[in-house]
Amino acid sequence: PDFPARKAQTALLISYSHWRRSQANEDFHRPESGVCLSFHNFGNSNDLGYGVGLQYQITFHQKLSERLSLTECFRPGLIYNTKPYHYLSNTKNIVSGAPFSALIGASMGLNYKMTSSLSLNLEATLWHASNGHTGLPNVGMNSPMGMLSVQYRFDKSKIDTLKFTRGSFDKKMGIVVMGSIGVNQAGGTTRPTNGQEYVKGLVSIGGSWRTRTTQRWTLTLDACYDQTYRLWNETQEWTSKNAFTESSAIILMLGHEWIYQHWSLISNGGLNLYNPTLGKIVGRVEEPNIANVIKRYVPGRFAVRYYFTHPWKSSRSGFVQLGIKSNFGQADFVE
Repeated sequence: PDFPARKAQTALLISYSHWRRSQANEDFHRPESGVCLSFHNFGNSNDLGYGVGLQYQITFHQKLSERLSLTECFRPGLIYNTKPYHYLSNTKNIVSGAPFSALIGASMGLNYKMTSSLSLNLEATLWHASNGHTGLPNVGMNSPMGMLSVQYRFDKSKIDTLKFTRGSFDKKMGIVVMGSIGVNQAGGTTRPTNGQEYVKGLVSIGGSWRTRTTQRWTLTLDACYDQTYRLWNETQEWTSKNAFTESSAIILMLGHEWIYQHWSLISNGGLNLYNPTLGKIVGRVEEPNIANVIKRYVPGRFAVRYYFTHPWKSSRSGFVQLGIKSNFGQADFVE
């Protein structure tokens, strides 16, 4: 289906952020963190509806002069769409096939301090929304935007005059063991719709290296069994020997982790060592373009992780994680 006609997207944001002295804030050069509430007009309320987003927000400052600072802001969270796709009442919204989607915003800009409490911000930002293939269609939203905002600071103390202190960390190699469950709907980006959800089971094992208090690298071997691949093999009559192994995948994943207090942001990229069903989908069903060929071999993962034990205080900790597994940037399933 064609993308629905639309005008320019507009948004209104209200955020509240704070700073307090901690080792995590010291190691990240004292960022401001808090929450952001946003209201979105996608340019076509009849077909695309409106959006309401709620995100965590963290902003980093680099002082250029007494009044001017360079800023980078990251906002992970969720967005609610008032008019998602429906196979009877709204077939034109191919952007969002579910009421709730992940919403990520990344910005870079300038902060100009007009007074001790009032600042002006000018930002260039990119917003991305996706339901992780849990509800089709899922073309998703990619919106570059310009933002102008006014910031009022309740606390007028100068935190940049304090002396920085660096934390210590365990430099020994660690072991990573993880089991996870994934879910998605079978099909392409826009069809079939109104289908059922299928489950995947994953096991990962590998090593980790802490390079700084704020960063960790991992290398893992992931094994995955996918019910969606099983469906493809059975409906297309691709299975020749063992349905379980031909519906499975083995992946080598290189990962990076930003660690902030109990939380961390995970980004992975890797290589499909064994994934016969994806190879058949790309080779026999989809268009033979460069992006599809690459996605056959290059998986990815973007996730948020929470450690039960503070990573600064212990190198051993259990965790829970929520993320989106992808194939060369195309959402595959929520994990």
